[in-house]
This record gives sequence, C-alpha cells and structure tokens, in this order.
Amino acid sequence: MDENTDPCRKKFCPPRPRPQADGTRPAIVAGDPRRFVAPLALKSLSTSLPATKIVIGPRPGGARRPKPVAAAPPAPAASAAPTTTKLVYRVFYCKRSNRKVKSHAEGVLVRVGSRFSLFSEDGKQLCSATQNNICRLGQGSEMECGTYDVEVDATIDIDEYQSGRCFIARTVPSNDNTPTRAPNVVRKIEIAKKNGGNVVPRKPTEGDDVDMPDADRKAPAKISSRNDPNALNALILYTPPTGSNDRYVVLCPFISNFLRPHQRAGVKFIYDCLTGVSTPGHYGCILADEMGLGKTLQTIAVMWSLLKDGPAGPVISRAIVVVPSSLVDNWANEIRKWLGNHRLEVLAMQSSANAKQQRIMIDDFVSGARWPVLIISYEMCRKFSSALSVLANRRKGIMLICDEGHRLKNAQGNRTIAALEELGATRRLLITGTPIQNQLDELYAMCSFVNPGLLSTLESFRHAFIRPIQAWRDGGVACSADDQAIGEARAAELQSLTSSFILRRTNDILSKYLPPKIESVLFCRMSPLQLDLYRTFVASHTVKRLIASGSTAAALSSIVTLRKLVNDPALIYNGEDVDGLPFPDDYDPLVKSDACKMVVVDAILDAMHAQSPPGKTVIVSNFVQTLEVIERMCAAKGIKSFRLDGQTSAQARQPLVTQFNDASRPETVFLLSAKAGGCGLNLIGACRLVLFDNDWNPATDEQAMARIWRDGQRFPCVIYRLLTVGGIDEKIFQRQLTKQELALVIDNKDQNVQRMSRDDLKQLFSLRCDEQYCQTMAMLEEKGADASTDPSTCWAMHRDPSEIPDPILHAARAHLPPGMISFAMTKTTNPDALPKAPPTT
Repeated sequence: MDENTDPCRKKFCPPRPRPQADGTRPAIVAGDPRRFVAPLALKSLSTSLPATKIVIGPRPGGARRPKPVAAAPPAPAASAAPTTTKLVYRVFYCKRSNRKVKSHAEGVLVRVGSRFSLFSEDGKQLCSATQNNICRLGQGSEMECGTYDVEVDATIDIDEYQSGRCFIARTVPSNDNTPTRAPNVVRKIEIAKKNGGNVVPRKPTEGDDVDMPDADRKAPAKISSRNDPNALNALILYTPPTGSNDRYVVLCPFISNFLRPHQRAGVKFIYDCLTGVSTPGHYGCILADEMGLGKTLQTIAVMWSLLKDGPAGPVISRAIVVVPSSLVDNWANEIRKWLGNHRLEVLAMQSSANAKQQRIMIDDFVSGARWPVLIISYEMCRKFSSALSVLANRRKGIMLICDEGHRLKNAQGNRTIAALEELGATRRLLITGTPIQNQLDELYAMCSFVNPGLLSTLESFRHAFIRPIQAWRDGGVACSADDQAIGEARAAELQSLTSSFILRRTNDILSKYLPPKIESVLFCRMSPLQLDLYRTFVASHTVKRLIASGSTAAALSSIVTLRKLVNDPALIYNGEDVDGLPFPDDYDPLVKSDACKMVVVDAILDAMHAQSPPGKTVIVSNFVQTLEVIERMCAAKGIKSFRLDGQTSAQARQPLVTQFNDASRPETVFLLSAKAGGCGLNLIGACRLVLFDNDWNPATDEQAMARIWRDGQRFPCVIYRLLTVGGIDEKIFQRQLTKQELALVIDNKDQNVQRMSRDDLKQLFSLRCDEQYCQTMAMLEEKGADASTDPSTCWAMHRDPSEIPDPILHAARAHLPPGMISFAMTKTTNPDALPKAPPTT
C-alpha cells in the first residue's frame, strides 16, 4: 500500500527524526505529516534538552537492554526527575516491531517518580513499568515502555488528566446549518455553498438576495420582533448582537405572564441548549427537574417559541412529542390548556385507532401544514419511524421531545432508541424526573442521545469516568489516595460537562407555592403467622443455596416472595405449602388480621371516612394482587374507588384521573399501580397517599408519592409509607436511604439489587424482629440524624407514634392492637406554608 494512502499514516504521526551528529534535529515545517499540533486544552512544552532514548521494562525475547543513547550529555539541572511529583505527557506510541512503516496512535503517559503508566487516547491502561535513574522527559524524547515504543510530544496539565478531559475527544457536528435560522433560509444557504457560493440552480426572485452575487446583493432590512422586548415582564430568549439584522426573540406574554421564576429560567436554559448557544455544535437538552416543577409547561413554552419565532424566522416547522401511551391525552390537554386550539392544532395519535386511521394521521402530519405538533407513544413511534423520517429527508426543521426519557437509558441501544434516531431530529429535548437511576452508563446513554459525540465513545467514557468514579465511591483498601483523588476529580468534571445541557432542580423551589407535606414512615409488627412463614422461608434450602452461590439474579424470585408475604400472606397462598411454607389448615385468605399492613390500611380508611366530609386517598402498590385485595376491602366498607393498573387502556386513564379530581364525585379512593401509573398523573384531588410497599429504586417511590403533592394542590398533604419491622421492605428502605446519601453527578441513585455481594444477600435474607423499635432507628442514630436537624432534609424519629400531630393517624391507632405500629419517622417539607381548610365534596 502506498504510504500516502495509508489511513493509519494520515491519522497518526510517525516517530520524530533522530538527532544529527551535532545534537540537533531536522526541522519539521508546517504541513509535514510528522508535525503534531497539540489540542487547544493542552499545554505544550518547549525544551532545549537533547533527545534521550530510555528503555523501561524488559525487551521482548530477553534481549539485553541497550544503554541510553544521547546526542549530548544532559544539563546538570535536569539530570533527575522528582520522585513523587506526577507528570503527564501527550505521546505517540506503537507496538514494537521490525516493520519499517509503523502505525502510531496518540496516548497519555503518566509518570510518578520512577513509575510509568501508558494509556490509550480513550483512557485504557496499556502497560505499566518501573525504571530508576532516568532523566526528565521533554518534547521529542523517545523511550520503550513494556512492549511499546513511545515518543513524547508535549506535557499535559495535571488537571487535564485528573479530570479526564484529555481522554474525551468531543465530536462537534458541522455548523453549516445555522441553528437560529429558519429551515428555508438554511436550505438556500446550503444550495449556494454547494454551487460555489454565488449561483444557485434557479432564477432568483425579487427580495431573495441570498442567492445573488455579493455585488448585486441588497442590504437586508431589519426584521421587527413578534413581541415587544421592552414590555413589562418580557422574557427575552435571544438578544441580537449589535449591528445584526436578527430580531429579538421574546416569549409570547400569554405564556410568560404565567411562568414562575424558576420556570422562566428553565425556558431560557432550554432555548439556549436547543439553539446551540450553551454547547456550540450541539442542540440537545435534558430537563431533569424533580416532579411538580412544571416541566411540561416549560417544554410547551420553548416548543411554541421555536415554531413561531426566531432571529430570522421560525426555527422549526414540526415538533414530535413521544410519551408513554398513558400520557398522550394528558399532553394534548396541557397544550390546549396553554395555547388553545385557535393558536396551535395538535395531532394526538391514539393506539386505539385502527391501522388505516393511523396511517392517515401520519400522512397528514408529514405532508400537511395543519398539524405542526404530533403526540405519539413510544410503541407507535417505533412502528412509524420510517414514515416520519421523511420530514428529515425534506430538510424540515424538527424538534423531538421525549417524555419519561429515562426509558432511553440503554447505552448499547435498543429498538426504541434506533427508531427515535431514525427521525433525524437535530434538536432533542429529553424530559425526566430521574435522570440517573442505576448506572453511570445510563447517564451516558441519555446524554449521547440528546448530544451525540459530546461525551466521546462509550468505551472512552467507561475508562475516563465510570471506572474511576465507581472506585472512588466504593472506596475500600484497594482504592489508593491517588485513585480517590482521580475519582473525585472525574466526578466533578463530569458534572461540569453535563451542567451545560442538563437542568436539575429540586422540589425546594416549590416551597413558596405548595402547601406543607408530611411524609410518615410507619413500622408495623408482623402477625404471628407472618413471622412463622418468614422464618421458615429464610431458613429454607432454596435461600441457603442462593446465598452460597452469590447469584443476585437467582435471588430475585425469592425477594418477590418475601415482598408479597409482608404485604399479605394470601398473595402466596394457593391451598398448598409454598416453598415449604406451612399454612395452618384453617387459614382463611379473606381474613386480613394475619396481614399487619392490611390492618393498618383498614384503620386509616375507617378514620378517613369517619370525617364529614371524607377526604380522598390514593393507595399505591407495586403488585396488582395487593390492589385487588384492597379494592375488595373498600367494596365491603361501601367505599367507592377507581383503579388504574397495567390492564387499564390508555384512552381510559385520563378520564379516571379527571373524575377522581372532581370534588363532586363520590369515589374517595384511587388504587394506583406504581409501575403503570406512577409517572405523570396529576391526582391533586386527594390530600393523602398510602405507599403500601416500596421499590428498590427510590425514583419509583418518589414518582408515586408526587402524584398528590404537585402544582395545583391547595391542601396540606400527608403520605404514609408502610414497612414491616425486620422484613424485606425495611431492608429495601434502608438501602434507599443509603442511595440517597450518595451525591454523585445528577442525583443519588447508583446502586441496586443487581450488584449485591454475598454478605448483602445474607443480610437481606435474615429476620431481626427482636429490636425494641426497629433496625432503621439504630442505623439513623449512628449517622446522627434526629429531630433537632433540618426537618426538610432529615428524618425525625418517634419512638411513640402518638407524638405525630396527625388526627387521622391518632384515630386509626385507636382501632389497632397495642404495639402494632412500633416506630415512626416523619419528614416535613415546607412546614411554614399557611394551612388551609380541608377539601369539601
């Protein structure tokens, strides 16, 4: 192969020429392929030291190590390197061989005293070796490290290595398509460039001077803004530079006048991201505010501005909103609520339509101008991604909005991600309340979806960030002080990289607008039957085998069995022993006195409906079987209820929510599946919520509990979380508390059941119910959490549940056996808000 056509020689640099007899090197001029230009972020080092070849580590085949070759003796001041200082170099390296033409790659060499470590450009460690009594390395120094030939090009600032910036090669898309210009203007500019810049393959029309030669081009007129930037309370999204013919972009006042301060800031942040201002060359954003901060309204405001306004005209012509099937109607209603049908017509595509109707709707959206916004489910988007990609082929400006974007967390990709990529939308907004749930590679997947190439490749990201951060977080004897420093620096750098396009704010902002919320965790003592069944199961051969194997995958089914057992033994009863569990011969699954949490819920419902008028309550569970049992309990008491689970059709869900929020309706209980309806639903008609069982992922519980305490709620909210003393749900809760204390990049979720050790499994499948109160109390006391600390961030512990100022709970405890609730924890949010009267029916 010709050397000039060798792709490796184009990409990598060969070794620099060796010294001449006088100790100098041949000059390398600009344009020479051997010339290396250091990245802008790196610091170059100019040195007058002679080139020295140093061999580190044994040579292949046991050959004798040659003596260092130097053109001239080194200066005395640079005869030795510091023994403890860390030095980092940008280098070229290649595998040692006898070939005349070698393929070199760029890499990083780290030196600590006499220890050298060579890394590839994506952060993978290639080798490590020790060599004593060597000179300082400078530009042009050549050395052998293990089985690699290395040439030093420049020094790297230590912060570049510690933070990992030297390993992240960002790919920036072409900026030919000016992000703030209208699609038709961008198209004209591209045609002009393609044809030499002055001529286009059509006759110019009057006023269309973008295609005319410079000599004939008229000075463009100043474009007036759609909305007055000097108006009171105007929200300016874009300010044109001095002397520019661009116009101000101002959000329409019929939206901006209703935005709260944090929402105004959010709209500006999203607009800057989607127009390439925040991160030049990238047009994506992740809106990761916690539940209740108005993510939907902020998204609608930005979408409307991009559709109708821009510095030189509308920035986009279409918007595709991809949401879970249960939220299609909810999004359509929100857009109509804020924009109205007279301003913007929305095409909400329901899965209930037949195939012919669906095809007609897609064709209408693609070919017509009547529907600028399409709301479609993820499942339907996968089905029609090819048809929708026609918009990108026609060079239409497209904005893609993905609600509940944590679905796109697979770093390896899946059918859904592939379908969304096929749409060809440059501007992408991902909405999620839980941006990182389990692993950092999930964060990488979402970031790479909205801004492709910004965090380099997955392999580079793993070497540069995931592994160092996990080592720092896990700690242990194997993690040295240097590893901890690197991990901390990499975490800070990752947060800095993502902060330019990820907006994450907590519910603390809502303290001015929402009523108080009291979250009470009630620890319930299991019934004698539950204790007997629990002890028998954790001592069974099945559990012993899975603990010995250390397989967390095999433990999942046993964990589910225990979760059902603490909810209600009837959930695992089928008339026979289950995994050796001895049910009494006279056991009646319809009698709820053997299920401690069912007894507590029964008492809470009685206390609620003893009020006049009774308040509304939402009961959430991860198991449909549990909801069915509670539904029968409500029916037996004459309490009318709604139920929403995975079997509820998409078109029936929003009507259920609307009817429940209607104060005149007689239904006072809403039974909700945490997985099917825990996200996006607005159940502000209720002011109390019972979280019957918890989930491994705290985000699932947070989403479920946020259904009632959100924007629009007018009354104080009370949330009851039910746990069993010593049971599996208490252990899950303890792990949730641990996860929420791990402040990482975005929020605090970076462990789960898939990564438990054998000791974790042994602790998980144990039963300790002999505590006077519970294990959680002892754990929190060790951490120093008590009621004297800030109640908005810490838990207050109550050995006597009667201390809790909750009349409903007091009335419920009067109907419970003594000691049924052995311990309670409370956390109050926004305690200073003015209380209001309870809702009336």
